[in-house]
Order: sequence, then structure tokens, then C-alpha cells
Amino acid sequence: MSEPARTSLTAPFDAAKARQWWLREIQRGQRGLPWVKNPTGDPRAMQAGLREAAFPLDGLARTALLFPEHREELTTQVRVGADWLIKLQHPSGVFPFPIGPGLNPRDKVGKIVARAIQEHPEMVVNDWIPDDQTDGGLQFDNGLCGRALVSAWELTRDEKRSHWPVASKASPLSSTPEDAMARKSSSPPSKDTATSGLEGKVPCPNSSSARPR
Repeated sequence: MSEPARTSLTAPFDAAKARQWWLREIQRGQRGLPWVKNPTGDPRAMQAGLREAAFPLDGLARTALLFPEHREELTTQVRVGADWLIKLQHPSGVFPFPIGPGLNPRDKVGKIVARAIQEHPEMVVNDWIPDDQTDGGLQFDNGLCGRALVSAWELTRDEKRSHWPVASKASPLSSTPEDAMARKSSSPPSKDTATSGLEGKVPCPNSSSARPR
């Protein structure tokens, strides 16, 4: 006995409609970008970590490469976002967590931050938490922010902002300062431009160099 013919339960994928939908979402989402809502980067006004900026920055940069007709407009936004993110990077190389979520906890993350601040008040430096002093959970933000900066650089290739890919490598992934410095010195841009303003960003959160100064 032969099997009955199988029928598709979904309509064929319409690439043109998906493209239009994606662009509408991109336009709508730009109104709520962290660097638009909070241009000064006030950590007390934030309700999420810097991953909140990393996600849209990465998406905007990738979208600009896929939609040439929107590249100029999106590139302008990517430059602003990447500069904003770099400005908030800690001298140790990490992307610190803002104190905001712990001031008025609204969710699980906020409650965790509030409890951590209560148990370890010394971890807060100028309203930022550069080292959570516990399980290294901040590394999630470091990875996302680093990836977003790489995407921004791949889009712009702006020599005036050649510190972006260097900053993306200044994340706490090495076990020793020597490993971190070796990784930093191997970055492709020239030393004069690539390391401008990044002196001292040794990415080793468990060393004294990563502690707030």
C-alpha cells in the first residue's frame, strides 16, 4: 500500500516580504537604541548590561552590508554606537556592568545585581561594576561587545576608528597579562593608530591591572 502524498503546511518563503519586514524592524528599532536613549552613557539610567547595545550594533552593521541602498544611513548609526560603546569600556579592557539594574530591581538580573552589591559594595566603581568578583558572568557582555565592534569595523574600515578591533580583543579571556598583551600586539592596524588611547587595557580581570584604579 503506497503512502499518501505529503503536503506542505507552510506557504513558500517570500524573500521580498521578509526583506521589507526586516527593514521596517530596523527602522523601528533605531528609536530605542541605547546610545539614542542614553547618549551620555549614564549607568544609573540603564536597566540592562552593555549587551543591550551590542545586539543592535552588530545587527545594524551586518544589515548595512546586506542592503547597499541603506548602507550610508546605517553606517552613520553604527559609527555613533561603536564610539559610544568604546567610551564606556573600562581601562582593564572589560565592558563593565551598570549599577542601574540593581538600584530598582525589576527582574532576576536586577535582583542578582542588587544582592551582589549588598554583599560586595567595593565592586562598584563610579556606578559601574568592572569585576563581579564571583563567577565571571560579565564575560558574556565582553564577548558580545567585542563581536559587535568587529562587525562595526568590518563595515566601516575607518582608519580614524582603527581602535575598534583592538578594543574588541581587550576582553578577559586570557589567564595571564602576558597572553593578553601578546594578543593585543598582534592586531592588524599599525601601532600608532591601533593602540591610540588604549594604553593599559590589559584584559586579565583576575589580576591587579584589571581592578579599578
